[in-house]
Amino acid sequence: YKSNQILLKQFADSLLLMPRDHVFSNADTSLQHIKHYGFDYDYTLATYNRNLPDLIYNLAKKRLVEDLGYPSALHDRKYDHNFAIRGLHLDKETGLLMKLDQYNKIQLPIYRGTAPVTTAETVKTYGGLRVSKSYARHSMHMLKDLFALPMACLYAHVVDIITKSGVQFVASHVVEDVNQAIEETHGTEAMHKTIAKDPKMYLNPNPSLVKYLERIHKSGRTSFLLTNSPFYFVDAGMTELVGRSDWNKLFDVVIVRANKPYFYQAKNKFRKVNRDGSLSVEPVDFFERGEIYTGGGLEEFN
Repeated sequence: YKSNQILLKQFADSLLLMPRDHVFSNADTSLQHIKHYGFDYDYTLATYNRNLPDLIYNLAKKRLVEDLGYPSALHDRKYDHNFAIRGLHLDKETGLLMKLDQYNKIQLPIYRGTAPVTTAETVKTYGGLRVSKSYARHSMHMLKDLFALPMACLYAHVVDIITKSGVQFVASHVVEDVNQAIEETHGTEAMHKTIAKDPKMYLNPNPSLVKYLERIHKSGRTSFLLTNSPFYFVDAGMTELVGRSDWNKLFDVVIVRANKPYFYQAKNKFRKVNRDGSLSVEPVDFFERGEIYTGGGLEEFN
């Protein structure tokens, strides 16, 4: 144990000496054999600042109050960046938020809304401090993406307000409503449209991106952008990130609204996207650098 402590301390100290802009891998890969470089848009080329979860939370909150009839007191609540982290679990049956370890053991404390639950009540609810694999698989919602954290915070605030009012509620119904409101910020493109109007407010600057993409092209490799996001959203974001409206010329192929993961099994034909967002009816027999495409599938892509 002591020797491992020393090794861990030495490793931690060595991390401080490593360049922060370098990429490290736990497996060797010779990039000289890589001929094609593919990129997603969100959280690959485009990374977002703290304004994005605020936006998701506010859009979903508005949906809950104005369309689903939740208490107007919810309007007074704001997203708390420090409330939840990825990796937590929300129990859809009991409505409790918690951390489970790799053995499905409950890490204390757990929360009802934003209030901690006592150990005694936790044990009473679950019959101990561990849940079965089956229960975790079917009843626990893991917070694992950029929408999950606003969802957890919004759900907790809803529970606080309903609990304070003394109204009895079914936790799974509230989880379903909040999750639906969160998903609709993406599905209805309300989030996309808001960000596209003012991308600078939500995007982290990436000054080295142009140089990096140009380096790939000059080395004789090909690059492609494959994203599920709509063209107008990617166009506004990439224009902001690279400082030029002809950003598409930095890639050999750009595909928007790809509909991943269905894209990997789909046998659809590609369509060319015009700069105004309209779709061409002309056949796509080959890709042209600087053009935008949509649809298609992996087989056609290859």
